[in-house]
Amino acid sequence: MLLDERTPYEPVRILAEDGTVVNPDLMPDLSDDQLRELMRRMVFTRMWDQRAIALNRQGRLGFYAPVAGQEASMLGSHYALNKDDFLLPSYRDIPQLVFHGLPLYQAFLYSRGHIHGGQIPRDVHALMPQIIIAAQCTQLAGVALGIKLRGERRVAIAYFGEGHVPGRFL
Repeated sequence: MLLDERTPYEPVRILAEDGTVVNPDLMPDLSDDQLRELMRRMVFTRMWDQRAIALNRQGRLGFYAPVAGQEASMLGSHYALNKDDFLLPSYRDIPQLVFHGLPLYQAFLYSRGHIHGGQIPRDVHALMPQIIIAAQCTQLAGVALGIKLRGERRVAIAYFGEGHVPGRFL
């Protein structure tokens, strides 16, 4: 595949389409159980996404941004986090909030505009999703600076667009 005639571009692959490993040097150091858990989360997210889209089209779920096709970057980056790390998501990043500890029913309440959908439990280190594109970048800077000033070994991560931007201060 070429971006233009002068720049050859090869996608980075670990697995072939049939599931065989084609680049063992890039295989993550994860156990079979961890890989199964990641797959379970991706399948769960895809099924949730399909159900939420159907509910939205029926008028039973107000605001919902589909996530299909982004599960690996969303859930893979979140899987590397600890419970004490801090999430600053966009409106498309509700699955990370749920796997970080936000009860699933609250995620649906959020999408329905219910007041309790925006009440993050005290032990879930996250802010509510931003709808304005990349508005959470400035919040990320503040959260990361607070973590650094406290001398904590935590990560703050902001999600926006088609990926994420980690903010790590050790």
